[in-house]
Amino acid sequence: MIAVPKTRSIRSLVLRSLLIAGLLPLVAVSIFTYTFMRRATVESEYDKMEEVAREVGREIESFMNRTAQDLRVIASNPAVTSPASNSAERDRELRELHSFYNDLSDITLYARNGSVLASTSHGYMENLNRTEWFANAELGDLVATPPRKILGLKGLYISFYYPVRDATGRVTSVVTAQMPFSQLSNVLEQVRLGQRGFVVLVDFFGNILSHPDQARILQKFEVCGDIDSSLLLTRGTTTLDKRGKFLFTKQAVNPTRANLPRSWTLISLKPYDEVLALLNRQQLIQGGVAGFALILIYVLGVVFSRNLSRPITEAADVAEKVTSGDLAVEVPLTRTREIQKLAIAFNDMVREVRDHRTRLETEVEQHTDKLAESGDRLHRIRAYLEAAYDSMREALLIVDITDGVVFAANQRTSEFFGIGPHDLEGRDYTDIGTELAQLFDSPDVFSEIWRRYEMHPGDSDTFEWEMVEPVSRVISAFTAPVTDRDQHVVARLWVFRDLTHQRALEEELRKVQKMQTIGTLAGGIAHDFNNLLTPILGYTSLTLNALPEGSRGREELKHVVKAAKRAKEVIRQILLFSSQKTTGSRRNISVHPIVEETLKLIERSISPNIEIRQDIDEKCGHVFANSAQLHQVIMNLCTNAYQALRTGGGIIKVSLMSIDVSQSLRDKHPRLTNERYIRLSVEDNGRGIDDVTIKRVLEPFFTTKAVGEGTGLGLAVVHGIVTNHDGELVIESELGKGTVFHVYIPVSAAEVSDDVSAIEVGQGGRGSESIMFVDDEDDVVAVVRSILESIGYTVTALNDSCQALDKFALAPDSYDLVISDQSMPRMTGTQLAKKMREIRFDIPIIIVSGYNDSISAENFRDFAVNDYIEKPLDPDDFGNAIRTVLDETARERG
Repeated sequence: MIAVPKTRSIRSLVLRSLLIAGLLPLVAVSIFTYTFMRRATVESEYDKMEEVAREVGREIESFMNRTAQDLRVIASNPAVTSPASNSAERDRELRELHSFYNDLSDITLYARNGSVLASTSHGYMENLNRTEWFANAELGDLVATPPRKILGLKGLYISFYYPVRDATGRVTSVVTAQMPFSQLSNVLEQVRLGQRGFVVLVDFFGNILSHPDQARILQKFEVCGDIDSSLLLTRGTTTLDKRGKFLFTKQAVNPTRANLPRSWTLISLKPYDEVLALLNRQQLIQGGVAGFALILIYVLGVVFSRNLSRPITEAADVAEKVTSGDLAVEVPLTRTREIQKLAIAFNDMVREVRDHRTRLETEVEQHTDKLAESGDRLHRIRAYLEAAYDSMREALLIVDITDGVVFAANQRTSEFFGIGPHDLEGRDYTDIGTELAQLFDSPDVFSEIWRRYEMHPGDSDTFEWEMVEPVSRVISAFTAPVTDRDQHVVARLWVFRDLTHQRALEEELRKVQKMQTIGTLAGGIAHDFNNLLTPILGYTSLTLNALPEGSRGREELKHVVKAAKRAKEVIRQILLFSSQKTTGSRRNISVHPIVEETLKLIERSISPNIEIRQDIDEKCGHVFANSAQLHQVIMNLCTNAYQALRTGGGIIKVSLMSIDVSQSLRDKHPRLTNERYIRLSVEDNGRGIDDVTIKRVLEPFFTTKAVGEGTGLGLAVVHGIVTNHDGELVIESELGKGTVFHVYIPVSAAEVSDDVSAIEVGQGGRGSESIMFVDDEDDVVAVVRSILESIGYTVTALNDSCQALDKFALAPDSYDLVISDQSMPRMTGTQLAKKMREIRFDIPIIIVSGYNDSISAENFRDFAVNDYIEKPLDPDDFGNAIRTVLDETARERG
């Protein structure tokens, strides 16, 4: 049985809510209003009391200052203060002044010794010599005493003392006057604050000077509250004797001209109940209004709650009938919007219940149709997943650990292993491992690893094997457990990936890195070799020129020079291969004229039993390249083809065309990143190249020719030039069918540039100028000195760059030209040139070098030098270059 909680009627809840809603704002407003009004009333009363106190204070200060000013006027009266006046004249004058200044009760003139010179009253004599006020007046300033009693006189008096000065400013006498304090008290007693409020004047020590009760004069002003004599608190409340709570304000009184020794305090007091009397009456009125409002709220609440609960009660009755099964009833509509909305919703709900069975049947039919559609869609999704599963590039194999059989395999497994996926599914795990092991180069290792995961199903790892059947492949195998929601191993996944192409790319990368390393080494060797060839070629040329024509020694030395120049050409090819040196700048050029010109040279130098066939497309486009290097590529490839055919003859086919690179070719050669290339092909029908040799043909110094027939640099140089032009060299060969070399260079979109004509050098090379030559190799220094002196120059030869700079700084105008090697310890040639130009800006400088990766024949002007010459130095070329620089410098100087 369901427990029914205790309930309350809507009428009582609404009535209670209205009472609370009406009572709380009234109470809050009343408290807030009373608090605010009380504070505002008290603050206003404080302001009024302070204003009264300020007015009274100003009156007291004005009265005191006026009295002090009167005394100053009396002290300046010559009839009173002149030494020439006698006592009778002074007395008469003082009495006339006393009748004029009726606020003063007595005026007396004293000598400095304290004796009376004149006075308006001699009824009281005082020895002023012994008072501090008289002494202070003698010091030269006005002095006023505190209010005090004087013997023989009633009430309080204030005495004023003022010094009398002669013409020189010296104090000769003192004028005193007595002022009754009752004149100030009368002013204060007239001040009233309400019915029982009053004003009290106290001195600095808290003694009462003025009070409505005369008996309190000169008594301490003692109260119970926050008043003190320090004036730190200027307003507040206090309990005054037994008369109750008072508001008080304090105002300091300090007449500036009267020179009071201490300031006074004016205290205003007003009963607290008088201040709040009007506010309390207003509060009683507000309470009555609040009570009436509560009664009105209660009456309105009773009426409102009854009207509100009636339609809800009617709706509850209808709901009970609907619960009992009577669906024909409806909740009557009322004029209340919310109840009407509730009635409409309830009636709609009843209609929905009536139609529920019909809708339910319809929905069942619709759901049945949807389930059928979902089944079809599920079949399609399964088909999509199977298609994606079979289209993966990896071979997938899933083994059920519980049954120990293959659960699933994709179509890729058939391409990898030659076994259809349906032939694998359901087969025993161990049998499949034995069958797959026979396809790899290490069957025993594969079988051992395969069985290991049968014993340890939770492990995972990655392996790599060489596959030999059905085709040679490099296979990466990844295996991992498949777990359910409870992390229990239920299956094992094997993923096989073909890494053959990736390993080929890695091998290509290693070759490129190897070539770069060898290229760097070749550059260093070329540098030293050029330094060695310079003295060989130089001394040989000097000796050759010294021998008579036709002599045996001269002919023999010609062979030495020829061999040295051939060695120079070998070094040039080494530098081309190292990709560190070029023979000219690049520009947009057409390729077909270079091919045609090169083939004309080759045709005249090869054997007649070798035929050259050309297939040149003159509209194939142009490339951004160096023409001399392209010429070198064509010469080397044709020479290589000629040497393959020279024993038996044959055909060399040279073709040139533009092609769009296919995706398959780009996959094999990743360096082909552009869409369009110019392809130069050189093909021979020789005996071809075997697989072992073709992997090494691009290595520098590798050759299959006999000793003395080749350097092994030809194809290495070709590969370096093509790579440096963002191209690719592709080799195709088959034993017995010949070889073809394809050179791919990207097509350039820019316009073709005209070729630059060579600059003619000066002829002769002789001269008489003074030249400084600097090189760290002693042999080079010696031979260059001899060469230059043999053609007439005065030479200063040094082997240290720092020493050369010091010697140049001592006499910079003594030299017409400086020639320096680039690679020297402590200071390079370009650094030396910069420092010399700082000493003498117009000195011509030539840089020579066997090899350097920072300066070349293309960029030497960037280093502010006049020329750059590569070693080994040929005497004739060297002399012509020197003469050209000297002549150009002379023309520029005018």
